[in-house]
Order: sequence, then structure tokens, then C-alpha cells
Amino acid sequence: MPQPVVGCDLSRAFIDICQLPSGKTGRIANTPDDIGVWLDTLDHDVRVVFEATSGCDGELIGALATRGHPFSRVNPRQAREFARATGTLAKTDRVDARVLAQMGAALDLPATIPLSPARSRLAPSALRAATSRCRGRSFTPFRYARERFHLNKAAVRELS
Repeated sequence: MPQPVVGCDLSRAFIDICQLPSGKTGRIANTPDDIGVWLDTLDHDVRVVFEATSGCDGELIGALATRGHPFSRVNPRQAREFARATGTLAKTDRVDARVLAQMGAALDLPATIPLSPARSRLAPSALRAATSRCRGRSFTPFRYARERFHLNKAAVRELS
């Protein structure tokens, strides 16, 4: 029997869900409480697959990491290419959740390793610091990348 997979399409307000092989679909609120209740209903061997969406996936990643639940955070472009390759051209939340579940079932996706708690607390503050230093100054992409590199080096030293 194939490994059960849940595809999740994330938005700021909701998470659309499609479970394979059962084909059940649903929608939950993208809040820590609702995500926790939903995860409590899943067996531990179910793989959760979702796209890397900036700002929308933090609650889900935190809940999955806390429970030690396996998940794969995939590149949105690769998910779109998988959908196109399977002949799925429609782009709705339910369809995206189904495509992500199919992608998880068909491909051997690597499990995503979440950031350590110390690093995940540090990442948002370092990004805010870099952004605030760049505001009002003419930063080229190279200078911005160099600034982020130095912040990451400082973060690693702080964690050591």
C-alpha cells in the first residue's frame, strides 16, 4: 500500500487539503489552533506536502516540526511544472491541493528539515535589520546579498 499523502494549498486565511489515496478534501483555517486539531487526526506516517509560500506557511511548519511530523516543502515552480506535466491546467486552491498530493505520491520528495528553534527566532529579526538598513539607500542586488551574507555569519557565530 502506498504511503498516505496530504497535499496542502496555503493562503493567509485557509489551508485547502486533499488526502490520497482516499481522495478526501477539506478546508481549515490557517491558525495554530485549527492546524493543531487537524494534525491530531493524522497518523504519523502521513506525509504532508505544500508549496513554499512566503509568510503563509509559518504556522503549519511550526506545528509539524513540534509534532515531529514528516513534511515536504516544495518549490512552487516545480509544483506548477508537475501539474502541467500531468495535464492539470486549472489553477484553484482545491486543484492545487490535489496536485500537491499527487506530486507527493508520485515522486520521492525529500523530507524538509525545519530550522532549529534558535535559528527560526533569529531569522525574522535579522531580515528586518537588513531591510531597515537598506531602506533609503541605493542598494544594488549585490550589496543587498553581501549584507545578508554578513548577517548570516553573525547569526552562526551567535548560535555557536
